[in-house]
Amino acid sequence: MRGIHLDSDQRLRFDVAGHTDIGAVRKANEDSVDWYLSPSRETALAVVADGMGGHAGGAKASQMAIEVFVATLAMPLASKKLIDLERLRGALYTAAEQAHESICQARSEQPEYGKMGTTLVALWAQNHQASILHVGDSRCYRIRPQGQNTRMEQLTRDDSVVQSMVEDGTISAEEAELSPYRNMLTQAVGSDGGIIVHQMDVDVEPGDLYLLCSDGLYNELSSGDVLQILQAEGALIELTESEADQPEPNLKRISFKLAEAAKAAGGHDNISVILLRAVREGSE
Repeated sequence: MRGIHLDSDQRLRFDVAGHTDIGAVRKANEDSVDWYLSPSRETALAVVADGMGGHAGGAKASQMAIEVFVATLAMPLASKKLIDLERLRGALYTAAEQAHESICQARSEQPEYGKMGTTLVALWAQNHQASILHVGDSRCYRIRPQGQNTRMEQLTRDDSVVQSMVEDGTISAEEAELSPYRNMLTQAVGSDGGIIVHQMDVDVEPGDLYLLCSDGLYNELSSGDVLQILQAEGALIELTESEADQPEPNLKRISFKLAEAAKAAGGHDNISVILLRAVREGSE
């Protein structure tokens, strides 16, 4: 099998799609998702929010967070040019702050929503770079196809009580999975006081697959379970393979299958997932 020379100057294009599901236990879906792909496919945005604060409050918080977040990014999304990375980071941060302030205001004006808040994880991809932002315990993973060495790399850190306990040595990672405190967050968009918005930038390579999800997915499926589904659906095309001979994976269908697998495994919470994949320009 002949290797492919990867030209860092060659622009990447993106595919993105997702799915959200109520799960098998909950009476309402408090998750919200949204994604955007520019007409040229050179820019893609994915956002997942997992609300809390009662059925109505959680749904309202997650929906409001995403609506305000995406609306605040209207100008960058409408731009036909790639955004300077520093400016992009600032725009994402401002969008998260606006979402936080909007939920805080709604809480103060509507007592029935007094306890609402939401997680937020977002990824903006353009060319060979992606900028990631998150608050709470919704996650962003990167899957870089490498044959038998392919693995899911968690890029975000959970803002949760058990994550802090693992880091200070109070409990092990295995114990954290069974802890009664695993759903307790240390911060959320719309919670009292300010928030610490985590941001990071990563390099993007052709074939990279980014998975954004709520805890309803990763609490039910192991990384091995997810990789098995991705492999079966043809989403893990190795960089040494010719993409011209490979059918494009249907990210919408795969997102649905991941959610269905999580539901079949118990589906104790709402389940949301977005998949974003990078391909070389002209490879299709």
